[in-house]
Amino acid sequence: MKKTLTAAAVALSLTVSIAGCSDKKDDSANKGDKTAQSTTTAAGTATPGTNSGESGETFTDVRDPQGSVEDYVGAMQDAKLDACAVADGALKANGTVTNPLDEAQQYRIYVSAMEGTDTRGIVQVDLPSVEGGQSADWTAEFELADEGLSCLLRVERFAPIG
Repeated sequence: MKKTLTAAAVALSLTVSIAGCSDKKDDSANKGDKTAQSTTTAAGTATPGTNSGESGETFTDVRDPQGSVEDYVGAMQDAKLDACAVADGALKANGTVTNPLDEAQQYRIYVSAMEGTDTRGIVQVDLPSVEGGQSADWTAEFELADEGLSCLLRVERFAPIG
């Protein structure tokens, strides 16, 4: 019972944090929908964190809170989700980001594993520098093997840190 309540609390917390995604600025580079869901679902790679892939389990691999970088821009329009599918016992997602600006930018992508409207997991992928006008590939992996999961993205773009 305690494990079920803990899993439910984590899932609720993740759902609330994803639902709270919003733009920080209202400029032409930031307009439009900042999240996109896909059932089909450069290189940044997220490494698995904790939890098993049993049905009802959750998975989290996030190092930085969403929106924690000052002056970030919501950049969903820069991102493409190419695949989101279970393979080799894990949910794997991949895609690309394309930097529309002239100068290099850093990208932080939060990939959520969704079961209907429930968030089952979230993975952070960092791309430290994508040159102006260039594209970079990203991948994320969840220790979740349930069929029927889809992926949802939150994409943040900002000047490279450090």
